[in-house]
Amino acid sequence: MADAPPDRSTRAIFTGTRPPLWLLMLFATMSPFSLLLFIPALPPLAEELGVGLGSVQWVITGFLIGVGTMQLVIGPLVDRLGRRTVVLTGLVLFIVTSALAAAASEIKLLIGLRVAQAICVATLSVVSRATVQDVFKGTEAGRAMSFVTLALQLPGLLAPAIGGVLVMYAGWQSLFLLLTAMAVILLVLAYRFLPETRPEAQVVSPALSRVFSDYRRLARNPQFATSAGIVALTAAAAMTLLTVFPAALTDLFGKSPDVVGYYTSAYSVISLLGALASAQLVKKLGVGRLMASVLAAIAIYLSGYLIWSQVLSFSLTNLFISISVVGFGQSIIVSMGFARAVEADDALRGTASGFAGALASIVSAGFVAVGASVYAFGLSMSLAVVLGCFLLSSAICGGQAWRDRPSGQERTRIDSD
Repeated sequence: MADAPPDRSTRAIFTGTRPPLWLLMLFATMSPFSLLLFIPALPPLAEELGVGLGSVQWVITGFLIGVGTMQLVIGPLVDRLGRRTVVLTGLVLFIVTSALAAAASEIKLLIGLRVAQAICVATLSVVSRATVQDVFKGTEAGRAMSFVTLALQLPGLLAPAIGGVLVMYAGWQSLFLLLTAMAVILLVLAYRFLPETRPEAQVVSPALSRVFSDYRRLARNPQFATSAGIVALTAAAAMTLLTVFPAALTDLFGKSPDVVGYYTSAYSVISLLGALASAQLVKKLGVGRLMASVLAAIAIYLSGYLIWSQVLSFSLTNLFISISVVGFGQSIIVSMGFARAVEADDALRGTASGFAGALASIVSAGFVAVGASVYAFGLSMSLAVVLGCFLLSSAICGGQAWRDRPSGQERTRIDSD
């Protein structure tokens, strides 16, 4: 694929295409916003519905499972039915399920509707990534994906605070009413600004029985396999570190919950800055080189930090610097990795988007479980799990670069040119 013109302005990136990038960013925010908005609502929900926290937490867990697994189904549908059809259908269903959830009075029904919501927002996540590759090319696609990644970080700053205020003054039902209103606005914007971007030349068998063949085709594609694997491992590393960090703040440094919240919000800001930096750095380094450089830098830093922690000790300052390095870098790696994974097969961009997204969710869940379990043996053990993710990612990236190197004859031809 040829790179986009190098003088394309950031303003043109946001508004100079159809659909505009800002709309794809709005699509991307719906999944994390719908998830994080409900974190402050769990205790009031448990009290009002007369259930324990163990039951009501499925409002969060069920949503996560739905988003992660259903991307495997949504991706092939996006390639077969088109981006516009799937998005409009998903938004209509999201409006219906949100309105019904606001009236729910039984926990099982509420959990079922949350899973249905997750399926609907999974359409937005898959389409936002696939459409980036439909509209943008080369390093410009990497820049656009960086802004989509940036959009994923914003709900972490806003959603819990908004959810807490609404629950306090209007009850947990108001959260579903807010989501209903947001979905209505998105439906209007999508109807107005989202054309069908699926390439006319895209040839995909309409039979859903061919889906497994499509997934096998992607798994055998070196660019997709390596890029999706790196995205999954990097997301897993970041989620593992973010899971054990609050426990470390409490256990090692005696910090109160409000202070833990401040540090977690700061992590979100740093991840957002990483996405902004990614959009600029990719113009100079290109997608592959930027991803490889950041992976190597984080692996080297974490290796040194683990050695340092064994010789001296953990401090709040050096631990926060470490999670900041990971947070800043993971935004860059995930942006570039998704860009490379989705562009790997032009005929299967939707399937690739869903496959990569689902893989990231599943692998993250596994590594978070491992990282949280070994925390009982010390923070260093959890950090070793995080480091292992980045070392494996670096090895995968290096192996792909080695396979992609030009042969002796190709180098001679390049030199002669």
